[in-house]
Amino acid sequence: QAPFRVNYDADASKAIDVENLVAAHRAQRAEGVLARLARPDREYHIARIKKSLSITSANIERDCGKTIPLEIDWSSYSDEELVLTNYCPDSMDTARDICRRDTASHKTFLRDVQRIQCSNGKTSTMLVKDGVLRLTQPPATGWRGREAFEVLSKELALTDTVVRDADGRVLRFSPDTTTKVIPMYLGDGKTMRRLARDKRMANTEAWAPIRGTALRHTPEGWVTKCLDREISFLPVDDKTRMAVLNDATYIDEPLWKRREFALARDDRGNYYYVDSYSDEFGGQNFRVFRGPRGNVRQTTLTDIVDDSGGMIFATKEGKLRLVLGNGGETDVEETAAWIEGKKRIKLVMLPLYTNGKLIYTGLGAYDGETFGTICD
Repeated sequence: QAPFRVNYDADASKAIDVENLVAAHRAQRAEGVLARLARPDREYHIARIKKSLSITSANIERDCGKTIPLEIDWSSYSDEELVLTNYCPDSMDTARDICRRDTASHKTFLRDVQRIQCSNGKTSTMLVKDGVLRLTQPPATGWRGREAFEVLSKELALTDTVVRDADGRVLRFSPDTTTKVIPMYLGDGKTMRRLARDKRMANTEAWAPIRGTALRHTPEGWVTKCLDREISFLPVDDKTRMAVLNDATYIDEPLWKRREFALARDDRGNYYYVDSYSDEFGGQNFRVFRGPRGNVRQTTLTDIVDDSGGMIFATKEGKLRLVLGNGGETDVEETAAWIEGKKRIKLVMLPLYTNGKLIYTGLGAYDGETFGTICD
C-alpha cells in the first residue's frame, strides 16, 4: 500500500473551532460513540477466519481422504484477541502432513482423530483424547509448520521406530532425545510388552541384567551389545510397521519388576544379596539371599529396621546389617555385617553396577527366571 501522508496547514488549523470540537469529543465519549467506533468488528473477523478454515478443511479432506470437522471455540477469544492473527487454521493444516507421511501414519490419524478443536489459551498445547485433537494456543502465536508436525507426531506415537532382529523379535521405541522416558516395547509384532526402564535411562536404552542396554544407530538400522555379542535390529516394511503401530496388543507392565539393592561377601566366599521392587513398583518388598556363589538361597525375612543408623534385615538365620550411601548426598562409608547371636561377621560391600553379571547369572538367585529384555 502507498504511504499515508500527513500535511500541516497553519491557516486551516487556525480556523478550527477548538471549543466546539472538544465539546463534541466529550459528548461522544460520554455517550459511548467513541467506544463503539473503537470496538473490533467481531462478525467480520470471525467470517474472515471461517473462510480460511473452509480452505483448510478442503485441503485436509483431499489429503486424508475424509471430512474431519474443524471447530474453533470463539467464546474463548475476546474481541481484541480476534483482531490478532489467529493460527488455528494453520495448526489444523498439520493433519495433511501427517496423512501424507506414510500409510501407517495415515491410518493412525484417521483412527484416532475424528474432530479437531482449537481454543485460546496461555500456552500452546496439543492433546488427542476420545477422538478429538484439541489445540490450545495464544491468539497471536501458536503452532507453526514443522513444530506442529513434530508435536502431533509424538502425540500420536508416529515418531516411534519399528525394527526386527534375526530371531523375529520386534522392537518399538522412539529415538527422541528429550528427557522424558518414552516406553519401549518388545514382542512378536502381535503382542508387545513394555520393557523395564527407569528415569535415568536415555530413550534408546532399556534395562538388562548386565547393565542398561543402549541402542546405537547405524546406516542399516540399530545395534545393541549384550556382553560379547551384538544384536542387530533392521527396519520392517511399511505394512508390518502399520500392523505393529495400529493392530498389536500392548501390555504396559514389564515382565521383570525387581532390582538389585545391596550385595556383600564374607571372607569365606558366602554372598549376601538383597533385592527389592523397582522404583516403578514402589521400591519395597525386600528379599534377602545368602550362600555361596551359584547356590544362594532366599531366607525367611522376619523384620526390617530402617533409620539413620542404617538398615537391619532380620531373618530366621540371622541379621544382615547394612549402612548404605545416599546417592552421594552425604559422605557415608558403606559397611555390612552378618550377625548370628553373639557372632558378628564383617562383610565386604560390592558395587552393584560392576557386578551385574554375577548378580543375575552367577549367584543363582534368579535361576530359571525370564527377564524379558533385549538381551534374553
